[in-house]
Amino acid sequence: MSKYKDLFMEQKKNPNEVNPVLFQINDLYETACFPAHFHDEIEILHVIYGQINVMIFDKEYTLSEGTMCFIPSMAIHTIRNSANVSKYDCCLMNVPFYTKQNININDYSISPVITDSEIVKDFIKLKNVFHNQDQLFGNILLRSLSICFFINLINRCSFKSSIHSFKNDKKIEIVKEVSLFLNEHSSENIDIDAICKKYGYSPSYLSRLFKKYTHTTMTKTLNNYRCLNAQRLLTTENLSVTEVCELCGYSNYSYFTKTYKEYIGELPSTTKSKYYT
Repeated sequence: MSKYKDLFMEQKKNPNEVNPVLFQINDLYETACFPAHFHDEIEILHVIYGQINVMIFDKEYTLSEGTMCFIPSMAIHTIRNSANVSKYDCCLMNVPFYTKQNININDYSISPVITDSEIVKDFIKLKNVFHNQDQLFGNILLRSLSICFFINLINRCSFKSSIHSFKNDKKIEIVKEVSLFLNEHSSENIDIDAICKKYGYSPSYLSRLFKKYTHTTMTKTLNNYRCLNAQRLLTTENLSVTEVCELCGYSNYSYFTKTYKEYIGELPSTTKSKYYT
């Protein structure tokens, strides 16, 4: 089984203004890492078992079984596995839904690490309702519980923090732009020096800045995005490994297979064989 099982949720499925939350269970294996990214939705993680490290801006938090993590809207974050196998719930909270209920959820600072047993219990209850929306009045119940959950979260876990000061930080915005550029152009022949020139910074400065807020390099982030895209193609399109190699920005087949195995945990041919024989 791949290290990056079902990690495409945020790129493919975003909640709309009707649905308050979106849940998905993710597995991480060995040294798996979900690369630096950000999105409009607030994200809440809940570790089912194992241990993961979550980098939010330039702060890193270790989450063990039963622990939750709150990630603000538009915050750069990276998720890494730090156990043999880890499984966690990922919940995206749709900001426009709460705004329509006159709850400006981005106005509140919530503790990044949540261990409150009542909040964890409410979170699991909300998840169960999400996965059983076909029950009588399921959608109405989901919306009601979502509002109650966030109100309880504010009452029990909010605190004064400087985390929102990062939002308009020029350095943070640069890292976001670079991260987004790497993701959107990962299939192209990207030259890191050209990226630095594009943003008007020396390679050494931009590399230090990027690593400060992501704990990794631009090259590794690019490879992460390329391998995630390759995995998506191998599992959804009946393409040859050679075709996927070229589509994902790799000109050297041997380097592609070696890199893919490093980031995904198996050879691309193994991934393909699970879906196409």
